[in-house]
Amino acid sequence: MDKRYCINSVIYSILVIICKLFGLERELVKKVKYFSIFNKYKYGITEFDCQPFIKKFLPAFFGIICLCIFSFIAVNSIYDKIIYRQLESMKKNGYPTKLSDLYRNIPEDQNAAKPLEVIGRKMTNKLTSIFGDLPEVKLNYLLIADKWDENKNKKAEAIISDFSNTFNEIESILEKHKYYQYVNYLEAEKNPFSIPIPDLKVFRLFCLRGLSNFRNGKVYLLWKDMRTNLKLLNLISQDKGLVPQKASSIIGLTTAETILTAMGEDSKLIPPNDIIDELLRLRKENFIFEGLQTQRAEELARLAKIQENFSFLGKIFYKYNGMTKLNMIASNNYWLKILSLNQSSIKNIESKRKILDKDLKNTPFWPLGFHWAVTYRAGNLYLNEVRDDTYIQILAVATAIRKYKMLNKKYPQKLSELVPKYLTSDLIIDRFSEKELVYKLTKNGFLLYSVGRNFKDDNGTFGYYKPNNDIGILIN
Repeated sequence: MDKRYCINSVIYSILVIICKLFGLERELVKKVKYFSIFNKYKYGITEFDCQPFIKKFLPAFFGIICLCIFSFIAVNSIYDKIIYRQLESMKKNGYPTKLSDLYRNIPEDQNAAKPLEVIGRKMTNKLTSIFGDLPEVKLNYLLIADKWDENKNKKAEAIISDFSNTFNEIESILEKHKYYQYVNYLEAEKNPFSIPIPDLKVFRLFCLRGLSNFRNGKVYLLWKDMRTNLKLLNLISQDKGLVPQKASSIIGLTTAETILTAMGEDSKLIPPNDIIDELLRLRKENFIFEGLQTQRAEELARLAKIQENFSFLGKIFYKYNGMTKLNMIASNNYWLKILSLNQSSIKNIESKRKILDKDLKNTPFWPLGFHWAVTYRAGNLYLNEVRDDTYIQILAVATAIRKYKMLNKKYPQKLSELVPKYLTSDLIIDRFSEKELVYKLTKNGFLLYSVGRNFKDDNGTFGYYKPNNDIGILIN
């Protein structure tokens, strides 16, 4: 088809439309030939008659508008019902949907939260003055140092001396207070954006003092400090917030790691039964599961507060904004599925958790995607808890091997020989590999380890600076 003819046709069509819009009519005067573009016309004004338009188009137009409004209301109603069912499902499963669900009426004089917080802040400031930047990391380094020389011993004793009053204060608090609730959840529901974060690092000091006393020949003081740590853990775990629950899991890990360090230095050291039994009991607690439930309740409270602060028009727009409700549905689905993974194997949790995180990330952010923005990513929390529990498991199995050796004058050839006299059968199974823990006899002792959170056997490569490698102990 001729290109010039196509261009002329388009221009003609545009001109016809413009004429009709402005009530003009035109008559051909002269048809131009050859290379000219426009024909010659004369124009006249006509009276615009809208009656055909009203009769033919307007009813259909209003019908379409009504259909859109009805569909919009119907779809929003469906979304509301889905969200309602999701929240009811959370309640049915025992998950809190409001912060007030977590409130406990605790006598203020029996609540250890405030005095422990004051000590925690003072301790952080003092450690910063001793170590400078990253005091917690440097204190950890001192705790897990492979080589313990005179310089490290002097530094540890100096720190312990500086914190002598702190130790006494904490022990006094643990004796006098029965409860721990850092957040007043009734007040937090009114202003969920001001929920404070507690400072819970004091337990590391007891680990340091316990190891120092052990290295100076006072083993009974090591066990005293480990029991104090476990008292602190039981107290802090009463607050179901995510931070206290994470701290509880880490206290169990650090306590087990401290005892394993001592066992690695003394081939005859056997932890007391009460400490092992208490650690194994705590290993069955679902700290992260409890903390994640509270985290979701905090998010719902924040979202409700955001809506409350909107203007009237903002509330109307938010209420009937389908995209926002889709985000809410996606966020609720994410949490229901994340919480349902609690009893699954860690391999299953990791594979599904990655898919859930990816799906949530792909949820449309616009408009007003507060649910997308506020939703906490569970991340590796389940994985970290299994890592913490594995340290306790390694300690329990290593203790059983020591007891077996003491009674039989030799090490067991395989871990199954420890069941059921010394251990239950589940304790010799590695939760990461879903097989038996790796156990190898060495010339003077044994190597015991889990494959760790990378799910690969790294041939017993473990340590503080290799957190993704194996978890275990080498006894020589």
